[in-house]
Amino acid sequence: MAAVAYRDELTGLANRRRLLTLARAAHAGPATALYFMMIDIDDFKRVNDCFGHDVGDQVLRHVAALIGQHAGDCPHGRLGGEEFGLMVAGSAEHANRLAAALVAAVRAAPLAGRGVSISVGIAAMDQAAPIEQSWKLADDALYQAKRAGKNCYRMAGSGG
Repeated sequence: MAAVAYRDELTGLANRRRLLTLARAAHAGPATALYFMMIDIDDFKRVNDCFGHDVGDQVLRHVAALIGQHAGDCPHGRLGGEEFGLMVAGSAEHANRLAAALVAAVRAAPLAGRGVSISVGIAAMDQAAPIEQSWKLADDALYQAKRAGKNCYRMAGSGG
């Protein structure tokens, strides 16, 4: 029952409910530098429209696998649709390097021939504020990446 309740059936990653539970636990834990990444597959509707939903599902599974490989033990999961989340402890530089590696890995994957790329928004998680605030900042940074041309990442508050 727990596997059904907390696992995304298509990708095998943690689902939104599980990721939020893990994020809240880390957020309430000992003070440490935490970052939340919101990851979105660029132009995913076009993939479904041009190649069909079976290919769209393959893209979702492949991107999920790449996120899992890069995330390691960091909490990560599918938030819904073509959107994923990842929490990382450490410095802003570490979070930026991880985001850059994810963007590059997806772009270099065999699915890139179908124009598959991701955009990533990163926000520091302020443990004194509600977790939803950090997620909103990551979402805002994600849209900055989209407006910057997609296939890139942006850190909230970095001015770009």
